[in-house]
Amino acid sequence: MSECTPNYQDSCLITCILQAGKGQPLLERLHKKQQILSVNIYHARGIGSSSALRKGVAKQVEQDVLVVLVEAEQVEKVFSYLYRMAKIHKPHHGVMYMERAICSGEFDFSTMPMLAN
Repeated sequence: MSECTPNYQDSCLITCILQAGKGQPLLERLHKKQQILSVNIYHARGIGSSSALRKGVAKQVEQDVLVVLVEAEQVEKVFSYLYRMAKIHKPHHGVMYMERAICSGEFDFSTMPMLAN
């Protein structure tokens, strides 16, 4: 296991699980309006156990997953912003949570010979 040398010692991860198609516009707004260290978006597909039990038929649901790395001092502000913009307070609009980032840092591709070109 490699050792992590953190550049951002006091940072938090905010994860938003949203309806498919809602992640990219939110990412663009977030990038323009807020101070963030990093943001990634993923597209996911799966079956929720509670919906399969209620309806009797398992139906796959597609969602966007937005993961934002934020300095600890900014986390409440960014979390509130995402909560409002994603309309998480409305039913079926998604879910959010935040957690302390154990370790984060920057990649320097110029130090990797195979990727330097």
